Amino acid sequence: MPDKGKRNSKESYESMFSFLRKFIVTEKSTYDNTEELRNYLKNYITNLSTTSKKINVSRKSLSAILNGKVKEVKGDTIRKIIKGLNIIPDIYSPISIVNEYGKLYINNMFDETLKILEKMKYEEREKLFISAYLSCLDKPDVNFNNLKILKFSDDFYVKWFIIEMIKGMNF
Repeated sequence: MPDKGKRNSKESYESMFSFLRKFIVTEKSTYDNTEELRNYLKNYITNLSTTSKKINVSRKSLSAILNGKVKEVKGDTIRKIIKGLNIIPDIYSPISIVNEYGKLYINNMFDETLKILEKMKYEEREKLFISAYLSCLDKPDVNFNNLKILKFSDDFYVKWFIIEMIKGMNF
């Protein structure tokens, strides 16, 4: 590899991968109230009262977040802000915005997938699930430890598996 500081050096790849990690959706539910997050939200919020009514978060809580008076922000609050203000993150958005937007996206995809599953006959659903499960057994990047108990709950991995099962992207 080239010397440090040059193009295609080990360091340049490390910084690129650390930047790309923020696009991996995780189950994290609280985030540090960073200056980056506050500045990002201030770009979308012009009037506290109007915005608090629109997103269903109290004016006091929203003000505390924007002024940095709270150390952590709940994921639910960030999702309310994203939905209420129709925020679509880009590559420069804070990790908390990207992660919570990803969760909203997965939940919407899951709801669509459930509608498709409801229309299928029981036998078709069973075949689809078994074939999807079996096709993953040889894949090294599929971790079935996260799918121990399949139930329709808020389990992120179960939702993603079911979405993939219907969409057939990786199978």
